Amino acid sequence: MIKSKKSLTTLAVLSMALLVAPVQAFAADAPGSASPNATVSNSRLSGVDRVGTSVAIAQSGWSNGSTSVIVAPANDANLVDALSVAPLAGELKAPILLTGTDALDPQVQNEIAALGATKVYAVGALSTAVITSLQGISGINVTVMQGVDRFDTATKVASMLQSPAGSFVVGYSGLADAMSVASYAAANNYAILISNPDGSLPASEAAFEGSKVYTVGGPTLVNDISGATRLYGTDRYATNDIVLNDMSYKYDKVYVANGETLVDALAGSALAAQTNSPIILANSTAAYAAADVSKLMTSNSQVISFGGSAVVPDSVVGSIASVTTGTPSTTGTTGTTGTTGTTGTTGTTDTTGTAGTAGNGFTFNTVSDALTGNTIVNVTVTAQGVTGVTVKGVAATNIPTQNMWRASLVGTVTVSASDIILTPTTPTTPTTPTTPTTPTTPT
Repeated sequence: MIKSKKSLTTLAVLSMALLVAPVQAFAADAPGSASPNATVSNSRLSGVDRVGTSVAIAQSGWSNGSTSVIVAPANDANLVDALSVAPLAGELKAPILLTGTDALDPQVQNEIAALGATKVYAVGALSTAVITSLQGISGINVTVMQGVDRFDTATKVASMLQSPAGSFVVGYSGLADAMSVASYAAANNYAILISNPDGSLPASEAAFEGSKVYTVGGPTLVNDISGATRLYGTDRYATNDIVLNDMSYKYDKVYVANGETLVDALAGSALAAQTNSPIILANSTAAYAAADVSKLMTSNSQVISFGGSAVVPDSVVGSIASVTTGTPSTTGTTGTTGTTGTTGTTGTTDTTGTAGTAGNGFTFNTVSDALTGNTIVNVTVTAQGVTGVTVKGVAATNIPTQNMWRASLVGTVTVSASDIILTPTTPTTPTTPTTPTTPTTPT
């Protein structure tokens, strides 16, 4: 039976804590424009434990029930076996429920019945006892997807996807990187594949790469793949920030999960995929991606955390909703137009010099990075022809997806327009004309 909304509400009240509190935020009515008076709502999906949180997530996202359900291990040691499952959840439009590996948790069994599911996909290192319990639920058809290792499991999951558009290849121990891309992969039909410990991709998985391939993590974790785009930062949180910057998400809903335990991110990836929403990974004190994400939210956005306040502290959630966008943007001075080359005097190779490239203005803002204490300077160039940007002598990194250059300055630093130097395209130096040859005097 598919549960009614009334009975769902009763279950939800009993099994999850849903805190809705308006938080003052510097989110914009239009992405990229700050509005210090905007308010972003803040809510929480949680249960008494990680299993209960996965149930709360299912109740929130599948209020009208679900024909299919994915059951995966909740134990830390076995999470890696199920890291590739999010794309299957996206294709089946199914929730991911977590259970202990030794026995089927009663919360999960009850939720399967409440959802009215008829198909259960048991993925990863679940015991025979769990499988037997699932098969014992009336009216349920159980598909067991357990490989001899994590690669085999990833291959079995990928083989279930219908014509995947591409893939994300993560490292052998790349659970955190997989969680950064999980909701995008689930929403956009991308497989998640796992490399060998030496960084190579197993032959069994190579068949599922698809036409667009991303490697997630540094080259020591995942080898270069011809034609692939690499996404990685200095750690899991920086990689998470880069993934959110480079991939296209919708920011009506922004989800937050603990980046150390990662278990709630696995359960939440299927819910986030419903709206092609990002999942921010956070530690106990800060979320590295908060500054970038806040600029893409609107006053109607929602910040939703997975797990209780002990997992994702209220202070971290609040920082994501209310992170400052820094000092008002200031227009930089326009550069000087390059000098036009001089036409040479008559000669066989006289050449006209190329006109210099016009200088470019810019806008910028500064953001205090709560995780490192550094000052992040974002410079947006307002015209073409710039090949580099430095801020107080520090070279900025180009972020093409945001038409932006970014520099990180150590500590709290005040930055003015005069501290920012644009390197324009160098004007072509006029060619010196050849001096005509003096005719030889006849003998």
